[in-house]
Amino acid sequence: QHAPTAHHLQLLGTRQSEQSKGVGSKLIQAGIRRADKLGLPCYLEASNESSVPFYKRHGFKVVETYYHFEGGVDGDGNRIVGRGP
Repeated sequence: QHAPTAHHLQLLGTRQSEQSKGVGSKLIQAGIRRADKLGLPCYLEASNESSVPFYKRHGFKVVETYYHFEGGVDGDGNRIVGRGP
């Protein structure tokens, strides 16, 4: 809906023991470089609100929040975050 030709970065995550060591940044930068090389935007879905600041540090912004259940349930929201080429 927001960018039908964009690269969708999927299943990004690191073990808790590896967090804050730059592993996640290296993973996301690889996807960003690939999209930038093709001149395409990229996006991902952040199921954990606490991860949004990490994505914002890499140039992403929240473009939509949606809920799996009507009325929204705490912990159920997903945030679609994207960035331009």
